[in-house]
Amino acid sequence: MACAALAAIQGQGADAGKLGNPKFGPGAATATASTGQHPDVHIGGFHLRSIFVHSAAERGLVRRSLRFDDNPHVRDVDELQRRSRRSLPTISASENSRDRVLTLLKLNVLAYPDGIVPKALSMKGYYEATLADVIAAGDGLFNTSSWAADKAAMQVLYATIQAEVKATAGATYKYDYRPEKAAEFDTGVAALEFVRGSMKVYVFRGSYSTGDFNHIQNWVIDWVLEKMTGRLKEAWTVDAKLPWTSVQQQREGISDTMHVEAFKIGTWVSNAFLSAFASTFSGAVGEAQAKNESGVQGLTVSKDSAGQTGYWDVTKKICDELSSESGDNLILTGHSQGGTRAQLCSMYLKKKHSKTRTTVSFAATGAACFPRLMWSDSNLLDDVDPAAAHTQITDYAHPLDPWGNALGWDVGNKCLYGVGDTTSSAYKYCAKVYGYSGPYLMWAHSGKGLPPPVDSGVKAAFSQCRYFTHLVEAQYLAMSAAGVVNADGTMGQAGTCAAVPPLKDSECPDGSVGEDMTALAIVVVVVVVSLCGCCILAFLLFKSCCQSGDNDSPVEPMY
Repeated sequence: MACAALAAIQGQGADAGKLGNPKFGPGAATATASTGQHPDVHIGGFHLRSIFVHSAAERGLVRRSLRFDDNPHVRDVDELQRRSRRSLPTISASENSRDRVLTLLKLNVLAYPDGIVPKALSMKGYYEATLADVIAAGDGLFNTSSWAADKAAMQVLYATIQAEVKATAGATYKYDYRPEKAAEFDTGVAALEFVRGSMKVYVFRGSYSTGDFNHIQNWVIDWVLEKMTGRLKEAWTVDAKLPWTSVQQQREGISDTMHVEAFKIGTWVSNAFLSAFASTFSGAVGEAQAKNESGVQGLTVSKDSAGQTGYWDVTKKICDELSSESGDNLILTGHSQGGTRAQLCSMYLKKKHSKTRTTVSFAATGAACFPRLMWSDSNLLDDVDPAAAHTQITDYAHPLDPWGNALGWDVGNKCLYGVGDTTSSAYKYCAKVYGYSGPYLMWAHSGKGLPPPVDSGVKAAFSQCRYFTHLVEAQYLAMSAAGVVNADGTMGQAGTCAAVPPLKDSECPDGSVGEDMTALAIVVVVVVVSLCGCCILAFLLFKSCCQSGDNDSPVEPMY
């Protein structure tokens, strides 16, 4: 368990750094060097001297010194303190609103350990080398002059949100890790529970730990092989309403046969790591049982079950506990993998408990298809019905987010912001990768430069695209800008909201591509093994991309 406290906010000095200008295009509040104004008045315009952090991982109280001299037009220290102390607005489970959407987004920011782990941005895979071009071009989320300052600015954002939560009368929050000793940084379900009076918000954390990245492979491998390429093009042309350019047509013509086979080989080799994940997870639950941890009492997770359905047994237990909460008093939410888990929980409560609970996810990785068939050949259909209409669920995402809008179909409703925007950094960097196939991009992302080759710069551009579209902090900065979200929680002029039609089984992967280990795949195995050795291949493709954050080498989480 870890928590941080905003300890001191003091007046600004010189104009050494500016916390502003997220550059999200039309509809976003502009922030320039001349104004220094940030679209979220709770963040911009103050300089934070210290954050005092209590972290179990670091064993004690740690003082982190940060310095931002952001807004030369704001010089009143009391005003800055008032801004940081502003409490969260009252929200309702039954009535959508802009306040509700942004409050839930803030809680999703808080669900990650960014404010307590100095390398948190690295943990998410956004390394200095990856973002060097972005920072140099002045396109960083916070308009800072260095990657270190960008990281520090995210800690400021985290601390400010935390201060708002602490200033909210009658509100409490706690982290819920199951198993308690493993889930925070290793393997298990991590969540944040926010309570204000009778209202409870349960926030499932997205992908962060090694276990999280190993777990999600079971959800998405078949999708990447069979459906991601078409979905990427649809996201660009239909969702974002952008023209398919001649450059993108040329990329479509690039053969990805070798990349498909290489990705399939990687998934085949990764079975060893998935087996290790299953052992680690079932073992952690067993140890928690032996210690009589309340979060896993009465729960047994075998290695076989963990290998087949991952975190699902623990997730179901959480949902069973939440089933007693009144529908007027519970909101489920989550970001990325956590958003998908929130959608699963909502479908589970509806099918198994006949309870309809408001669910608001952000950039979820899609819960419409994999519950029918996972890479492990298992399914969740005894517990959820992804083919039914789920009007209680709404996901918010950027249309060009490769993870949050192209890694699987969501259920319920989908709200998109930044539609048709060709002036934003999201468009600038995502335009560099759209047109390539899903397996091609995944190989560029995880192949570590091994053959088959990919075009120069694709790997970095793919990460940069997600930095602007999928990172929860980027989503908050974009959606909190004036005019992006309407007062009733729908999208503004540059956005859309619509129901996602329930998918037929034929519209989802059937697993046939991944099962077909062709002769070409065998040839690729022989070639790569001869170059690198099988163990090196396995390590580079999957284990290294799920690093623990103990170093700053430029490897990235798979999802």
